[in-house]
Parts: sequence; C-alpha cells; structure tokens
Amino acid sequence: MHRQRQRGGGSIPFSGDPAEELAPADRPAAQLGDLVSGQERAVVLKLNFPCGEVGRERAATVSLGDRESAFDGWAVTVRWTYAPDRDNDAQPRDRVADRAVAAIYAARARQEAVRPNRLGDFASASAAAEAVAGRIRRYAGEDPGLRAIIRELEEERADWLAPVPEAVRKQATSPATG
Repeated sequence: MHRQRQRGGGSIPFSGDPAEELAPADRPAAQLGDLVSGQERAVVLKLNFPCGEVGRERAATVSLGDRESAFDGWAVTVRWTYAPDRDNDAQPRDRVADRAVAAIYAARARQEAVRPNRLGDFASASAAAEAVAGRIRRYAGEDPGLRAIIRELEEERADWLAPVPEAVRKQATSPATG
C-alpha cells in the first residue's frame, strides 16, 4: 500500500503489524503482508497536516500494489478542506472509522498497562485503560460499538489494579489483540 505525500503532509502510522518502508520518504509505503484469496484486511492510517488557512485544501492519494501487479493503476485521492473548529465539530462522524480507531487506542492502552503491572505499579497500569476509556467516551455518544469498547476498558481497568498473570500480559502485547 502506498500513500503519495502531498506538500505539507504528515506521517502515516500503520495499525496492526509493523510496517516496512518500501519507498523513498516522499512516497511512504507500508507492507501489509501476504493475503489469501478472499481475505480482507482493515487498515487505519493517521495523517497529520499542519495548521492551514480556512478554505485551503489538502489531499492524499492512496494506491495498492502487489507482486503480480493486479492492482496497478488503482488509486484513490482523498481531499480535506480546512474549516473553523465549530464547522469541523458539527460534521457527522464516521462511526466505522471511530470504532476502528477506538479499538487501536484500546489495544495500545492494554500494551501500555503491561509494564507497570509487571513492576507492581498497579495504579499506573489501571490509569492507561481509564484514560483511553475517557477519551473514547467524549465522542462515543450512543454508538453501541464504541460503548462496548468503553465497557471492556472499564472492566479491564479493575483487573490491572492487581497482579495480572503473565499469560494475560503476553496476550495484551500480542499484535492479534489490536
């Protein structure tokens, strides 16, 4: 998968497995790994743009590539227009994207809780889950998927307040949990 960097564009953290740089810095790329027939893979990209003038547009082009060149020529360009905060906040939310991002933040919170729990700093371990639950709560509204992630984090928050078995800690740091 490739994303062409536009002038003033930002970084592209990839969710899931570690990404491998396959292209020069002006055209970052992430390797998704092999897929079997019919397999689907969700990808979440985070783009950071600098502050901009209201009305100015930014764009990013995303394309796919594979060993057999089956996707050659496939690309999609996504555009954003700078707007005042109130206009931005008034836009309808993309709940599918919200759920995907919330799941990534929840997985990171679990990973961040492991070390302090192992060291006996249970309050810090629990705080990681609590902070992410609070962050998601701010935009969750009544969305059942987001509310479920919040409930899971709240339940896990209590678990991190005591020593967690090593097998559970290992599971929390596994890429499969994200």
